[in-house]
Amino acid sequence: METLTEADTAVQKEVLAISIGFWQLDPPGQTNPAAWENMQKVLLEMNLLTQEQDLSKAYTNQFIGK
Repeated sequence: METLTEADTAVQKEVLAISIGFWQLDPPGQTNPAAWENMQKVLLEMNLLTQEQDLSKAYTNQFIGK
């Protein structure tokens, strides 16, 4: 099985370009609380987290629009 480090440069650049698109938000820097909740749920189901975390301490949108 080929890993990303073994993949050709074109594939790596395409992965990077698509990944960057996921982070382009309006306004820039804003985070979606539902995305954090969903990721926590996934991590709990995968047993990568053992307990729920207080997500209000993980990020803030306090400075958006200032």
